[in-house]
Amino acid sequence: MARNRLIPLLWRWHQRIGLIACAAVLMWGLSGLGHPIISRLGPEPAAFAPPRAALQLASLQPLAVLLEKQGIAELQRARLLNWDGRAVYRIEAAGEVQYLDARSGALIADGERDYAVWLARYYAFSVSSENEDGPGAVTRVDAFDDDYLFINRLLPVQRVDFDREDGLRAYVDTASGRLASLIDEPKALTGRLFRALHSWTFIPDPPLRRALMSLCLLAAFATALAGLSQYLLQRRAGRLRWAPSPTLKWHRRIGAVLALAALMLSGSGLYHLLHKPLAPAATAPAPTVDFASAELGADWAVIAAQLQVPLWAAELVAVDGQPWWRLQTHTAAAGRHHHHGGGESSPVAAAAYAHAGGGAVDAERELVHARELAAHYSGLPAAEIRELQQVTQFGGEYGFINKRLPVYAVHYRGSDQLSFYVEPLSGALAARVDNGDRREGFSFAYLHKWHFLDGLGRDARDAILASAALGIVAVFALGGYLYLRRRLTRRGRDVGAAAQAETLAPEA
Repeated sequence: MARNRLIPLLWRWHQRIGLIACAAVLMWGLSGLGHPIISRLGPEPAAFAPPRAALQLASLQPLAVLLEKQGIAELQRARLLNWDGRAVYRIEAAGEVQYLDARSGALIADGERDYAVWLARYYAFSVSSENEDGPGAVTRVDAFDDDYLFINRLLPVQRVDFDREDGLRAYVDTASGRLASLIDEPKALTGRLFRALHSWTFIPDPPLRRALMSLCLLAAFATALAGLSQYLLQRRAGRLRWAPSPTLKWHRRIGAVLALAALMLSGSGLYHLLHKPLAPAATAPAPTVDFASAELGADWAVIAAQLQVPLWAAELVAVDGQPWWRLQTHTAAAGRHHHHGGGESSPVAAAAYAHAGGGAVDAERELVHARELAAHYSGLPAAEIRELQQVTQFGGEYGFINKRLPVYAVHYRGSDQLSFYVEPLSGALAARVDNGDRREGFSFAYLHKWHFLDGLGRDARDAILASAALGIVAVFALGGYLYLRRRLTRRGRDVGAAAQAETLAPEA
């Protein structure tokens, strides 16, 4: 098509499609501009990791002895923890959570509630804080909702509301001692506003929401592409030296600079929207195990004699059909690789495990546990494992959105290169990743969130991305203004011409 015919064609479609996308881009751009600000306005936790005070193991009672005193013959979960200087067993049996003093065996009344409050205060204010804000309601949360979102991942949790004007509440996972979320009313309000503008939560029907968002994202991509093409063709034809108005001049200038950014953001946004499911996938349940209380008679003094470092917590897990204590020590884990194949393996820094019956400590048991968990979630045999990798920090395909650390990445052979990220502490599946997920994750991280600028620091990256969002909003706003002004001017001319024709028309 000749350049003289192509330029006006692109110009017409640039206007028409841009009008479809204009309102949507304004919502996305303004919410994208505000996201770095919103993320920095929320309440900052006083601590990010569970309290890690060393346990004095020598005087602790074996769990089997205390369970016998309580008349508990079987349980599903147990954890030894240090609660404000007091060694405590947290146990789950017959659908009920109980707390037992690990020395005296005494049942701690309201243990789940009080431990949740203690954790909430620890994360919100720190243990040493003299803050007197008292807790209000403590509520168990078993499902995600508009306040506790799916992005937080952990369930069930306890919601602890503080008696404050800002409505501060903490969501804590008492089974692991972790903070799931810390929210106040300003953060909740800005979060709802962001989701309304950026994810269009005001449309209750997910298929309709995705269809409309996809249409507007496609329109935004086409508008930017048509505008950039038209600009380059006009520049080559030498038609950009003159502009009828300053508004058009700035629309062209800013649009030319940010056209690539608009293509990146709209294209990656569309890819992300179409790749993710309409509703969050149901979380695969962790393996369920019933432990016979009589099998949990390990003496903590025997275990302590085999440890070279302090212990601050231990979880009861099942490995190869046997009960083991997974020991959380103060040793820093390293993120090295373990290659599975040919019967040979290189060492991986892993938590030590102590047999819950006899007390023998095994430093390699965690690798067996990770393989068993991966087999549970994948249904694939161990012979198909290509690589077993310990992950101790977020990055790459396993980002902060997955919440859980440390985990093991179990990579399988095959064309799709399936990977299952499993958490030995809880037995949970933290993430399932295939090549399609990797491609979309790369697109979203680098084309939508601009992690290629991470070397400049988070603040600089967010400032550049926010400036681009503001510029794109300005381009579409100026374009919309030009279109409406042109339409009104044309309508005014048409009305004037019609009036003049009526005046000059001869009388019948």
